[in-house]
Amino acid sequence: MPPIKWLEKSDSFVHHLGCSTKKNKTMPRANIRGGIWFRNVPWANGRYWRTDMPSTVFLDPYVRAARYALNDGPVIQIPMEDLRTALSHSPERDLGRKVGPYNIDPFAKRVEDSIVRMEFGPFSDLRRDEIDDYHRPRFARNPRQPIPKEFYDMADVVLERVRSGSISFPNLAERIRDLNPTLNLYVSSDGSIPRSELAYALRVNYLRALESSIDELTK
Repeated sequence: MPPIKWLEKSDSFVHHLGCSTKKNKTMPRANIRGGIWFRNVPWANGRYWRTDMPSTVFLDPYVRAARYALNDGPVIQIPMEDLRTALSHSPERDLGRKVGPYNIDPFAKRVEDSIVRMEFGPFSDLRRDEIDDYHRPRFARNPRQPIPKEFYDMADVVLERVRSGSISFPNLAERIRDLNPTLNLYVSSDGSIPRSELAYALRVNYLRALESSIDELTK
């Protein structure tokens, strides 16, 4: 990646939202609101999610954070300061119009080989209409990372609460989807949630939980 050359204010994508540019009327508009660039990311291989970024966004000093809705994973947000550092040696493609592709591992809080600051949603200003259709389960499920044993143990606790009547499977599924809108939760034909599925959901929810992940999902 060549040295960063910041865009001038007149060239910033933030200032072109809702209007065309004189330089190139066919140029696509970046999805930026309040200084946050947003992208749905469907590509995962069981270790990380893979995506790229328009060079105009990467170089725009008015973009303060990048938000990614990771299919069958969490919604994350990374400060652009950290992202630019992590991608300082990333390749370019499409004649320099895109930075990347690059890898995101939300469980290790890494972009490529760099640890970054990472917030986990859903966020109060997240528009569900931008992700609900895109992340419906009709999309082929991505491979998943191995699930540590501790999350299977947590799943057993949740399943015991279901058996005791503290919460029902339908209410549990609704709660999981509400807090993790990009998670492709599988529910069996009888309405139950398999142990392995629940363990993965708990692992994803654990990234953003403000309290015990178990209590948060079953209260």
